Amino acid sequence: MSGETDAAEDISHLMPSGVRGLRYSICDSTNIRAQLLAGEAGQNAVRSSAWVQAVSQSAGRGRRGRPWVSRPGNLYASHLFYPTAPRDALRRLPFSVALAIVEALVAEGVNPESVTCKWPNDILIHDRKVAGILIESAMQAGQDIDHIVIGIGINLAHAPDDARFPATSVTDATGVSIAPEALLQDLARTLAVHLESWQSAPFEPVRQAWLARAWGLGRRQRITMGSGAGNNAGSFEARLKDLAEDGALVVMLDDGREKRLYAGDVFAAAAP
Repeated sequence: MSGETDAAEDISHLMPSGVRGLRYSICDSTNIRAQLLAGEAGQNAVRSSAWVQAVSQSAGRGRRGRPWVSRPGNLYASHLFYPTAPRDALRRLPFSVALAIVEALVAEGVNPESVTCKWPNDILIHDRKVAGILIESAMQAGQDIDHIVIGIGINLAHAPDDARFPATSVTDATGVSIAPEALLQDLARTLAVHLESWQSAPFEPVRQAWLARAWGLGRRQRITMGSGAGNNAGSFEARLKDLAEDGALVVMLDDGREKRLYAGDVFAAAAP
């Protein structure tokens, strides 16, 4: 653990009933702070959901440990909760979170027709990335889920210039200016509803709602299995066909076979 961290401000009044809220003007990473809360809860036997927000992060990260640029003006937040869902439900969780983010953005004035979801866990506006999701979980001895931390970064005011997938901010893409605190309130509300559904309701309605917003569906795209920006060893092109019931991306290969993917990144295919 590294990075500058100041004292947290209590923002529980902005959260749904029974949910704790903390805001840092700067911290290492909201996911790290949320994991520390989970550790404190384990020691004290007090297990309650919480949101951690930061104005900026000194050690923000995305999937596969990639750095997440964290200047003030965007939303950087993590949600800690203690689920009752079984371990195999984890693969379906990113799609519920993605829909919650879409609903929060729409509630703040973003045109719903402009927003799409890119497998496995990105949100786009006009085909450029505005949000990413990083989900981390801890297991109990019996392999049940102990707790989950959902990290969310949303480019509200600015976006990185060197992102692997073309990025934008909500303001640049739509002209809509959203305060991070206002969006966090909306997101805490929409995510609470989706998490309840994720734990107790069938996946099919979520699957259909996500597919209705799926970026690149039915088109040939490039899929990269490697983690490095220049690593094409695991890269191939295929047509995006479907989202499976377990959260896998179903693609159609050139030879007509279907393939299910459980990890990787999707990019626009090269122009012919």
